[in-house]
Amino acid sequence: GNMPFDLRPMGYTPQDARAFLSALGDEGRAFYRGVQHWLDLVFPGLFALSLILAFSRLASRSLALILSAVAAAAAGFDWAENAAVAGLLTDPAPTDAAIAAASRLTLLKSVAVTIAMTALVVLLLHRGWRRWRTAG
Repeated sequence: GNMPFDLRPMGYTPQDARAFLSALGDEGRAFYRGVQHWLDLVFPGLFALSLILAFSRLASRSLALILSAVAAAAAGFDWAENAAVAGLLTDPAPTDAAIAAASRLTLLKSVAVTIAMTALVVLLLHRGWRRWRTAG
């Protein structure tokens, strides 16, 4: 019933992290380090690339550059989060500092993704509004 670290947008406390790690057990930790992290190796880059392409088509050049930087930052935070979480999964007794660092990266990733996705929705709505207005 615990949510994986990646899916806790507001971060997590050391107590939450330890409870999750304990619930995972050795088999769950191995799966998370293996399958989950292999999938998460590719996803951030593809997600950022998709956003960058969308921004380049929907926004002015300067706005597209700014939003693309946010999308790239989200990918960077995601990859850094993955590395930090890998450390938590391999350490039998992760420190509060290691957990706090991973949690901060999760929060930073979540903020960057939220900004990028909100911008994408706004740009899509704006384009739809303009098309609707010119069609009428």
